[in-house]
Amino acid sequence: FIHVPKCGGTTVVKAFEELLGDPPVHYSEDFSKVQWHPLQHSPQHTTYRVLKGMNMVPDGFEVVSFVRDPVERFLSEYAWRRTGVLQDEFAERFFSHDPELFWDNHHLSQYDFLDPGFGEIEIRLMGDISSYFGERFGVMPGVWNSSRSRELTITECAKKLVETHWAKDFDLLESIRSRA
Repeated sequence: FIHVPKCGGTTVVKAFEELLGDPPVHYSEDFSKVQWHPLQHSPQHTTYRVLKGMNMVPDGFEVVSFVRDPVERFLSEYAWRRTGVLQDEFAERFFSHDPELFWDNHHLSQYDFLDPGFGEIEIRLMGDISSYFGERFGVMPGVWNSSRSRELTITECAKKLVETHWAKDFDLLESIRSRA
């Protein structure tokens, strides 16, 4: 499982815990206990490229990831952070790698998380998490939503920054939707 931040990862991890009794091997709820200092992020937010480079994706393993609309992903990030700053300021700081907001690979595009695994990773829309677990394992996981992003609308300034910094994600999303 390639965990792209703000793309249903908590739901996926909880579903795997229900199935296996333990969280996935590269998952940690407490970042302070993670000692992956060379990577500078928690293990659950590691890109496919890095996992492959570390031989953490054995040949023959099925790899899945879930993606979502980049604007919705940004709004989820904004709601989850609860920084108290206005959305435009948050977007400018988030995409300029402000040290206070530049955390745990949340700024990376979905494309960057999955490259070069296209063709090797089963990439599905975030809304398909339940059907994925139903098809594969015969279980329907509960949905965990840690933010209130559905109540937000994006400002024009923030939308332009999302479109600029996560441009490849819009193409990725269109590609996935066209296969459905």
